Amino acid sequence: MLMLISTVFGAVLTAELVGDKLVYTLAAIAGRYTLSSVGLGFLLACGGKMFGAVALGGIISALPTPIVSLVTAATFVIAGVAIWRRYPDAAVVAHEAPGVQSGALVTFVSVFFTEWGDLGQITVASIAARAGAPIVVWAAGTAAMLTKGALAVTIGLGLRRFLPLRVMHYAAVTMCLAMAAVTVACGQR
Repeated sequence: MLMLISTVFGAVLTAELVGDKLVYTLAAIAGRYTLSSVGLGFLLACGGKMFGAVALGGIISALPTPIVSLVTAATFVIAGVAIWRRYPDAAVVAHEAPGVQSGALVTFVSVFFTEWGDLGQITVASIAARAGAPIVVWAAGTAAMLTKGALAVTIGLGLRRFLPLRVMHYAAVTMCLAMAAVTVACGQR
């Protein structure tokens, strides 16, 4: 059992960290919203994503890349628009951070709907199909995703201490739109 947990955790964390766009997206979102809201949204998205991987097994890996890319790009655009619309008034920002619900929703949407069919999910799907321990595979895959998320959030919170909220706001919107463009460009290959 411990070997399976270690294998899934190591494989998913490695697959997720190598050139994955989520690290940058999550860092930008963490610079804009509260830690609790980003954490809640990320936890729900990771758990759901890994549940989907375990439940759907090899089906996710067989989806056509252009379809996955277009859905991912559309989700990044929607997240960028949501962040743009929530531009804080300077007087309000001085007294309170954006709500937990809005931060959790933006994080959830940005992670859950953009991360389908990536290396981490395919890794979990293939291990789950062979291991015969879906709950263990789900838990280890989710833990690996949360570890990656903790690193990204740490970067975002560090940036928030040094950059004005206006800069973080524009950076988050720009990052979402850039990731949409990159996703479409990479999905066309």
